[in-house]
Amino acid sequence: MGRIQSKRITEDTNIIPATNIGVFNGVILSPTNTISAAVTISIYADNTGTGTTNLVARYVLTPSSTLEHHYTDGILCRTGLRVESSSWTNLECFVLYS
Repeated sequence: MGRIQSKRITEDTNIIPATNIGVFNGVILSPTNTISAAVTISIYADNTGTGTTNLVARYVLTPSSTLEHHYTDGILCRTGLRVESSSWTNLECFVLYS
């Protein structure tokens, strides 16, 4: 699939690799300041899905969270990824994909 790349995300985003076929390799979650309530980050395969449809990963940050790294062995996504958060306030993430 190629080399692992990262994309900085601060809002709900679709990630579509040039080949349209992508592999989700993980995420780095980084609060940029104190978050006031728990935040849920959801990663969906194929740029579609809500709830649990096409859900490949879900992470929860609490107000005491610091920099977090979550890696996978690679999850194949035929037409890219979608990243959503319950709140992007004081939060950025770096999605790792190839």
